[in-house]
Amino acid sequence: MVLLVLLLLVVVVVVVAVVVLVLLLLVVVVVVAVVVLVLVVMSQNQQHHQSDFGEQISDHFHILN
Repeated sequence: MVLLVLLLLVVVVVVVAVVVLVLLLLVVVVVVAVVVLVLVVMSQNQQHHQSDFGEQISDHFHILN
């Protein structure tokens, strides 16, 4: 009985650890994607006029939606 409880505890800990790692990976991927998007928008903004910036943002949101 004690061994069963210990086994369950180990399984639960391993599952929680895997879930946390996956969530961390997802957060890292999202952060990297946002940083890349911001850099692309900023580089485009430097090439074009300031008035084009709002249109580019709305275009990005249309693509996301």
